[in-house]
Amino acid sequence: MTKGQRDAAVKKRAASFQRAVKAYPVRPERLLCQLLDAKEAAALLSKSESAIRRMTFRRELPVVRLGSTVRYRLLDLLAMIEEQSEPVFDLDRRPSSVDDPSLS
Repeated sequence: MTKGQRDAAVKKRAASFQRAVKAYPVRPERLLCQLLDAKEAAALLSKSESAIRRMTFRRELPVVRLGSTVRYRLLDLLAMIEEQSEPVFDLDRRPSSVDDPSLS
């Protein structure tokens, strides 16, 4: 494939993507209400699918049940990640002798 052909293919894909976005606009609030299956939730949380199912069985994850189908709300999973995040240290702040007596 030549450079010209490659550029044409990229432009064609970009145009089809833009047409799809215009045809099916997704508002940010709708994206956050998106329901994920166990495989997608596992990818988001960097866990295995079986670990997600175990956490669901133990009721450690909030779920949406649609009959026998179990789904995970993206907003709930993101909130769970935020709750379990450790605070970031202020790298600009220098330790003082008041904070740590061994520095004096």
